[in-house]
Amino acid sequence: MKPIINHFQRFFSILYYKRKKDKFLSNTSIKELNDLSEYSFLNNFGKIHYFEKDKLWLVTGYDEIKYILKNEHVFTTSELYKNIDHLEILMGELNDRSRMVRKMIKEIISEKLFAQLEIFLNLESENLINILLQKNEINFQKEFSEKITLKVMCFFFGFKDDLTTDLLKKYEPEMQDFEKIMQFFDFIYNNNAVFEENRLADQLKKLIDEKTISVEEAGLISRIVWFAGIDTTSLLISNLLISIIKDKSIVVKLKQNPKLHPKYIEEILRLSPPLDSAMRFIKTDTLIGNIKFTKGSYIYLDFRMANKDVILFENAKSLSLEKNKKRHLSFGYGVHQCLGMGLARFEANSLLPYLFTISNQFEIKETKYERDFGVVVFNKITNLTLRKK
Repeated sequence: MKPIINHFQRFFSILYYKRKKDKFLSNTSIKELNDLSEYSFLNNFGKIHYFEKDKLWLVTGYDEIKYILKNEHVFTTSELYKNIDHLEILMGELNDRSRMVRKMIKEIISEKLFAQLEIFLNLESENLINILLQKNEINFQKEFSEKITLKVMCFFFGFKDDLTTDLLKKYEPEMQDFEKIMQFFDFIYNNNAVFEENRLADQLKKLIDEKTISVEEAGLISRIVWFAGIDTTSLLISNLLISIIKDKSIVVKLKQNPKLHPKYIEEILRLSPPLDSAMRFIKTDTLIGNIKFTKGSYIYLDFRMANKDVILFENAKSLSLEKNKKRHLSFGYGVHQCLGMGLARFEANSLLPYLFTISNQFEIKETKYERDFGVVVFNKITNLTLRKK
């Protein structure tokens, strides 16, 4: 019954929008419309819309979003982050200090790191899978996706075994609590903890010792990387499993041809981006096409819609292992493109065989999502319950 009701709600929304466009956008918020129909029908009436109730723009077109992301000097993040716990270090305007930190992170994510990580991932995944296979029902998001991604982040930071054990013991139930994690990073950087050489925590500690950054700044940088790495990658892993369980034919293709694995991961990222939308601040009056954006306005960029542009993607709304004309925008574009995207892709590719094992033993009982609106919009999986077949 619910799908039928949703269908009619969408139909009448489209009809109302077509006849009374300005009034509709004045009285409807993005969040209300998103809850109703994911506003995909708006693409029938253009790629740029202004929501009077929210006092912000919505952009859904691929080329338009790519242009906005490319032109950081006009569509900036600096105004969004400058008063939020110094997040501008990595998320705000690109300057010498943020370039230095970004360069350091890119250098850490090296071929040597991947070689070591592959061994680590295989060992940790085997242990987790063996535990899960003994159960009749599991919350895959909590018991595998977040847990394995958490351990990878500890590896990336270079935490020694005793520090990782201590972290998991004290903070795992509150791993998504900003204040708790901030306390942890403040503690380790203030108390001369020892880290693996040339990993993130070790490099940040060196910058502290050189007085290039403060302990507080090191903690804030760590927190940004920590949450971005866990949230996006754990959601990607869960979305991969959901797709595998729902489409058994894709498993056959992937097992027969491992070269398709990277393409499959890119398609899941395209169709189910971990980050639904991101906001930008318009720094100066500007035009995109014949539409004028006014200085001081805010703008949402919807990656879900852009990634399904029928002009640019074959079978835009369904999974395809053929080569697309364009790359998806799920990791962003331009100066603020996701720093950890290589790490996320490597982790997902390494875990695919273990996801095949899970899909052979379990089926989906329940999936719950929670969309969190803010400067960025995450479509988080709060519960992915699996039961033994």
